[in-house]
Amino acid sequence: MVTSTYGQQKIKTTGEFVRVFDLHRKKIGKGKILVLSDSILQLKGNKGELSFRPEEIGFIQTKRAAGNNVLIGTLSGAVVLAVVVAASADPNDWVFGYTTGEGAAVGAVLGAVSGAALGSLSVLFKKSEIYPINGNLSYWKTFKDDLGHF
Repeated sequence: MVTSTYGQQKIKTTGEFVRVFDLHRKKIGKGKILVLSDSILQLKGNKGELSFRPEEIGFIQTKRAAGNNVLIGTLSGAVVLAVVVAASADPNDWVFGYTTGEGAAVGAVLGAVSGAALGSLSVLFKKSEIYPINGNLSYWKTFKDDLGHF
């Protein structure tokens, strides 16, 4: 009974989100840090667990990409404004009558534009850090010490 219960537990990730790039500046992984030791960086990402040795890492960047902020702003703005404008629809209004579908469409477009603008603005306040590793263990130690709370 204990074994089956343990086997069904999900890994809890509370670590910092990072993106890992190889020595040729190509992104090789992203996710939340599970393990950070002298010899390995293990991440929990959408594709499962990924492990990297310091010798194969070019640099590490904290936080998510700027496009993530824009995407979240766009989607949330579109949904919220579509619901609000659709809820206030009155096709029999004397001055400006519109149906629920028309209100949802107009609200989604206006909300997407304003949400994208706010998402873009939030990128200015994002404090992403880049840690050059270049396969160097002394640079790796600096990165490990800076994020030593894992």
